[in-house]
Amino acid sequence: MKKFFKKLPVLITFAVVTVLMVALTIGMSVRPISHGMTYSHTETVELIDKKVTTSIKFKNKRVAVQSIQYEGEKAVETEFYYINNGNKFMILPQVGSAEDYDKVVDALKEDKDAWNELWKGNSVFTVNAFKLTIGIGNATSTATAGGAIALVTILAIVDLALVGCTALAVAYRVKKK
Repeated sequence: MKKFFKKLPVLITFAVVTVLMVALTIGMSVRPISHGMTYSHTETVELIDKKVTTSIKFKNKRVAVQSIQYEGEKAVETEFYYINNGNKFMILPQVGSAEDYDKVVDALKEDKDAWNELWKGNSVFTVNAFKLTIGIGNATSTATAGGAIALVTILAIVDLALVGCTALAVAYRVKKK
């Protein structure tokens, strides 16, 4: 094993792969929306005495799918268009197609003051790579992206292993000289 880690190409390879993987992990952690991941939240509704699972999956930068499933029943899915500004997003109920989306977004972005004021309203939700917070009135619920959490955890473990291997390569290379 020492013989393997003493080689300069091994050191360079481990160093480059470590830097790339750490950058990927940081990028996955700081993104405002985890596209392709599902944010889900389960709670018991007292009126019907059933658990309700609500989830939102951001398919791309325009379209998301909301799924509501009552305990023991089939999920009901609704596709909608949304717009985001950093870590905030809002649903665009008046949009029904990609062409409509472009027109509405262009119209919203024309007036900078109106655009900035839009993000202070009640229909704005907060989102990051791992959780989505929905606040309606005094009620607030948080949905988590379990897939994103698992993915970043695995990436972090791989990063630690790569950092260890890189440190070994550096130590053996320095000791060799």
